[in-house]
Amino acid sequence: MAVDMLVAILLIVLYVFLGHWYRNQNSGVKVWSIVGLLPALVSNADGILDFFTDMQEVLLYRNVVPQMVWRLQKWFQLGEEKKLSKGLGIVDDFVYDCISSR
Repeated sequence: MAVDMLVAILLIVLYVFLGHWYRNQNSGVKVWSIVGLLPALVSNADGILDFFTDMQEVLLYRNVVPQMVWRLQKWFQLGEEKKLSKGLGIVDDFVYDCISSR
């Protein structure tokens, strides 16, 4: 699982680098800010992988159950919606740490 996550991260970074290079070939800016995120992204790989797995389950759950049920669960923080809010908290912490480190 962790190897799959690292491969996915490397492919995303490669995609971002090549896209940035292609769009800014004639630009004088040669600094890619995404490189600074790599150590934090690798250290939080398990938490982020858990978040995306839970997100898939919650989205499937939202499509299966009536809208009123999952909205009530979201309101009272029950079941799948509680997992979603915890996962969003993990991602928010990661993003805020990355922003504050700059």
